[in-house]
Amino acid sequence: MQSFEFRLDLSPEQYLPYYRGTVRRVLVRCVDGRVMEIPAALLRRFVSSDGVHGQFVLTCGDDMRGARLQRL
Repeated sequence: MQSFEFRLDLSPEQYLPYYRGTVRRVLVRCVDGRVMEIPAALLRRFVSSDGVHGQFVLTCGDDMRGARLQRL
């Protein structure tokens, strides 16, 4: 099992292309400096009228499957 922690601050305007599906992946920088792309669909449950904000952790299997996103 792997985990990746990152902070995300997207305004509603910044998230709109992801929400519409025109952009499918979000580029994030983890707290340890790694950069990775995550599926934008994982963020949908965290969208509010202010956008998407918070500290998150993505966990997945060693084969990078079964991704689960949680807000810390």
